[in-house]
Amino acid sequence: MSEIKEVIKAEAERLGFCLCGFTTADPPDDFSRYLQWIREGSLGTMAYLKREDTLAKRADPRLLLPDAQSICVLAVPMALFPQESAFSVASYAHYKDYHDTILPMADDLVKKIRSYLSELTKEDGHQLPLLTPDFSYRICIDSAPILERSLAVRAGLGWVGKSSMLINRKYGSAFFLCEILLSLPIEPDEPYALDGCGSCTHCVEDCPNQCIDPVTRTIQADRCAAYLTIEHKGDFSPEQAALVGTHLFGCDECLRACPWNHRTPSASPLPHASAIPEESDENLTAEEFKAKFHDSPVLRTKIKGLQRNIAAVRKNLEKGEE
Repeated sequence: MSEIKEVIKAEAERLGFCLCGFTTADPPDDFSRYLQWIREGSLGTMAYLKREDTLAKRADPRLLLPDAQSICVLAVPMALFPQESAFSVASYAHYKDYHDTILPMADDLVKKIRSYLSELTKEDGHQLPLLTPDFSYRICIDSAPILERSLAVRAGLGWVGKSSMLINRKYGSAFFLCEILLSLPIEPDEPYALDGCGSCTHCVEDCPNQCIDPVTRTIQADRCAAYLTIEHKGDFSPEQAALVGTHLFGCDECLRACPWNHRTPSASPLPHASAIPEESDENLTAEEFKAKFHDSPVLRTKIKGLQRNIAAVRKNLEKGEE
């Protein structure tokens, strides 16, 4: 059992994943913390997060793959890009949509697992008990209802910091997470038991909208500039527009404030997007918007959302000059 785990970890590293750990498919231990966050009602327009079916799946990953026995938790590093003082763009928007680029990496890892188990079967001349190349799996990349940070802690990758981000001592919190649910019984890694935040509160202090709760380690999403400029649907109220500040798309402030991100590697295997958003995008037509951001996570805002963000930032800058 341990040999296949080491083979998978080595292949994951070769493919560009910076972290790889295993845990069981059992329910996460801290679902109650997530449920309390939902009940506090800081979701903004993300009502899908409180649907009964999605809550049930976050409470038990096996509802995503009924025969799941283990979960491979992976991370892909991300560099932090310099930020403009106005119309700033989050670092992740400098890359092609990570859903599209990480999925092939995870698919290749699954193929490697199948190949390895097939070779073992040929060598032994019979089907290995439990470890069969005909296993089932499901890949999750921030698009399935799963408590990925909780599972990552249980897989030994790091701890949930005061910023609510997963933090690793080598890679900080500048990475994307991915999970592969497997019907294979792979030995779990030891859960991460330490808290590397200590008395540090840099992320709390540097958050422009003071929306981080360091006690519960959650974000008041409806005050977060990242949520407002990416996930919020519809127009801004005057208060929401003010909370956007100078952020055109996303917000990296808590990432930049974290001391664990001051020494993270600057390389990433992910390809850069063809373009990043800028103030002049207010003049784009719908067709031009799609063409410019065809490979970018900026598509998520749609053209009306991006133009809404541009108008809010410009107004905030004008107020600052008064």
